[in-house]
Amino acid sequence: MKNYFICIFIITSPLGFSLHNKDSHLDHKEKYEIGISLETFTIKEDHGTETAPGTHFHIIRNYTHNGFLKKFGLGISGEVIFAEEEHYGVMASIAFYPWDDVAIILSPGYSFAKHEGETENMFSMHYELNYAFEYDNIHMGPVVSYSATKEGEHYSFGWHFGF
Repeated sequence: MKNYFICIFIITSPLGFSLHNKDSHLDHKEKYEIGISLETFTIKEDHGTETAPGTHFHIIRNYTHNGFLKKFGLGISGEVIFAEEEHYGVMASIAFYPWDDVAIILSPGYSFAKHEGETENMFSMHYELNYAFEYDNIHMGPVVSYSATKEGEHYSFGWHFGF
């Protein structure tokens, strides 16, 4: 599965840079964005390290198309990591667009994981950085993220699609 994500990244990265037009994602930003990322996660916990595929998704409401507020959005997000012991996350998200086509998303929330047959939930903080180019009303690009709880952390890289 990890090789699948690497292949998608390698094949579509040059395609994206060649298709990128002069208009920025911010200029055509919709009021709502639905985004999904396919990612490879590395989970570090007390009992060891594991690499697994997963997905992250969000719905962001962007404030406005005018002025300084066009650089912000609020929404909700979720995450599923298909590890030996599956991990789930539910979060509130604050998006910041510091430059054209770049998004920084901070998401406090709760993570849920099954360990030894018991479901644990704990506060988590999720950080995401993505770059997007637009093609045919879909924006896509590389994404990296990091999340931490009191019992562990995970980081990931993958490919983001937004509608």
